[in-house]
Amino acid sequence: VISAPMVWLLFRDPPDGRRALARGAVNPDATPAAGPTGVHWTRGRVLRDPLFYLIMCGTMAPPAIGTLFIFHQAHLAELKGWELTVLTAFFPVLAATVVTTSIVAGFLVDRFGAWRLIPGLLIPLGLGSLVLATLTPLWVIPLFLVLFGMTTGLMAPVLGALWAEIYGTAHLGAVRSLATAAMV
Repeated sequence: VISAPMVWLLFRDPPDGRRALARGAVNPDATPAAGPTGVHWTRGRVLRDPLFYLIMCGTMAPPAIGTLFIFHQAHLAELKGWELTVLTAFFPVLAATVVTTSIVAGFLVDRFGAWRLIPGLLIPLGLGSLVLATLTPLWVIPLFLVLFGMTTGLMAPVLGALWAEIYGTAHLGAVRSLATAAMV
């Protein structure tokens, strides 16, 4: 009873709604910063940019590998000779690593920029996958989850800022929707 009117009241005119359009603002919350070319890219222009597809090749790997790991954890445990309960008992390590790395990644993005961090984005996941593929002791489980969690924790802060750095902020929602749709 209270929430519905509050939601309606607070969201009746979004930042890019009637009042913003009357002022001529595309997105009044966005900073005036443009991408490296000095232009705010549209969705169509981004779709014609080869760099977007190169970045997407790398950024689609962690969700795909993570989904594979989660869906096939019972089979993996059987192949490695681990108890499934032991494997799943280490999942809080993954969660803690993702949270910690996300917080640290936000600081790193602010300090160095997302463009400088993108080359190292897949290194922890690559090392973790190599360890998981070649070793069978139980200590491999938390090591893999820490390395996987580092890449997962880096993804949101780095990619969120990367799109703004490369393509500007005026059409950031359209650009991010492309990237998110590709990862799904």
